[in-house]
Amino acid sequence: VYSVPEAVSEPNRNRVDMVSDSIKAVNSALHTIVINTFPGMASAVAAAVDSVMHNDILGSVAGDDTILLVVKTSQGALELEAELREIFKIK
Repeated sequence: VYSVPEAVSEPNRNRVDMVSDSIKAVNSALHTIVINTFPGMASAVAAAVDSVMHNDILGSVAGDDTILLVVKTSQGALELEAELREIFKIK
């Protein structure tokens, strides 16, 4: 069930704001989410995602410019994609 994202705490909001401009795209497919970043920024974005996300994420892998998030369900991936877009201000 989708719920409005909880407010992000101030220290985490700073981390999110620092990396928001590094994200190029957020997309979901089945029970996964792929976040594309500029080269060299995936680890920083993944740390920011880890700091604000909840238990629906089973795990994440960050490369140089791509992050793969594995989510419990396909519906959860769709909801989390929307939440990430809102948190990171991605259109």
